[in-house]
Amino acid sequence: VPVLHLLFNIIGILIWFPVPPMRRVPLGAAALLGLYASFYRAVPVLYLLVVFVAVPLLALGVSAALGASVPGGVVLLVVLLLALA
Repeated sequence: VPVLHLLFNIIGILIWFPVPPMRRVPLGAAALLGLYASFYRAVPVLYLLVVFVAVPLLALGVSAALGASVPGGVVLLVVLLLALA
C-alpha cells in the first residue's frame, strides 16, 4: 500500500508540476474552497461528505452494477455522467 501511495504522489507531481500554468490549478481550487468555507460554515462538512462518502459510494455502486450486468452498469454510468454534465 505505501508503494501505491508513493506512485500516486509521484504521478500527481509529474502531472501538475512541470507546466507552470498547471501549478495554479490546485492552488486556485484550494483558495476558492477556503473562500467559500470562510463565508459558509457548512462548506467544509459538505465537501468532506461529497468527496469521501458520496463519490466513493457512487463508484462502488457503478462497480457493483457492472459486476451484475455489463449493459446495466454501462447504462448507469452513462446516466451518472449525463447528470454531471
